[in-house]
Amino acid sequence: MINPSEENLLGYLIRANEEHEQEELADQIRTDAKLRKDCQILQSGLALPAADEEHLDPPSLLAERTCEKLWSLVDSGEFPKLPSLATKTAPESSIEAAIVATQPTVPLASPATASLSVGKRTPGGHDNALAVPKRRWHWLDLAVASSVLVIIGGVLSTQVLSSRTHSGRIGCQNNLQLSYAGLSNYASMNGGRIPTAHERGPLAFAGMLGMSLLDSGHVKSDQTLICPETSRAMDPAPRFPKINDLHEADPENLPQLQKRAGGTYFYPLGYFENGKYHTLKLRNRLTFVLMSDPVTVDRRPGLNHGPAGQNILIENGCVRFLTVCHLEGCRDRCCYENEAGQAAAGLNEDDSVVVGSGVGPLR
Repeated sequence: MINPSEENLLGYLIRANEEHEQEELADQIRTDAKLRKDCQILQSGLALPAADEEHLDPPSLLAERTCEKLWSLVDSGEFPKLPSLATKTAPESSIEAAIVATQPTVPLASPATASLSVGKRTPGGHDNALAVPKRRWHWLDLAVASSVLVIIGGVLSTQVLSSRTHSGRIGCQNNLQLSYAGLSNYASMNGGRIPTAHERGPLAFAGMLGMSLLDSGHVKSDQTLICPETSRAMDPAPRFPKINDLHEADPENLPQLQKRAGGTYFYPLGYFENGKYHTLKLRNRLTFVLMSDPVTVDRRPGLNHGPAGQNILIENGCVRFLTVCHLEGCRDRCCYENEAGQAAAGLNEDDSVVVGSGVGPLR
């Protein structure tokens, strides 16, 4: 039990104790008449003295009379003088003499000019502003200021660009994660198989995977198939062709429709085994790439996220950012070519190849 000392009672009155201590003291005060009296004595000592509510107005024209008195002292020369400064009769060394000789001499204010240093009244009773020497900007000042502004602008623009690039990279990774969720749902409803490019015909292109996810509703927005860092992302309503559009397209228009159908990402192709083309099944492999940012024609990272690298979606659902076009553990050169060095269908079940939307399985 807490000791009801004067210090603890004072803490109780100003609510400075812990909550459980406050409760214990409240119980003791309710049952002990002496503690209640002690609390009343302490509380009376804590009471603030009553403020004087009487308001006294200042004497009439106090400010005007004070200013008049001050200016009368200034005009009559009775204003207090500044103490004189001690001067040396001679410098102690030649160096000190040179310093003293180069410094400008500032005369002390005399009684006759004291009013000028303070400020002189105009006939209308207004004070003139103190004379402050104005320093003009020199060309060197402008050069230094311009250089500082250029440096600050460069630093800020670099930071803004870096922030935008990072934001675009994260948005791209989110798109790949949403695509993987749609692929997983699609595979669960189709015996583990994912939509893969046909061997021949109007659906023989890699981007059929993305188009099928849109048509089936496993991907809700067509923006999911567009990297936020590409120019196509600026289109508020990008048009994606439907499967029927591909079947009905003229041969000369079909390649362009196939290229647009998959958005901006690269998609996987099937593989050949014993001369027969096979579609893909989702097997959660750690080194099999399902989707990625586009790369250049010489298999280098594209410029969607600057020259830093590109995002890839692995079959186990992991999204990684690669600075080179090679996934550690892949047997082929860069996962953008099959084991024969071609941007075409794989040569076996584990030969991972991702290509642009309009690329087909055959070379």
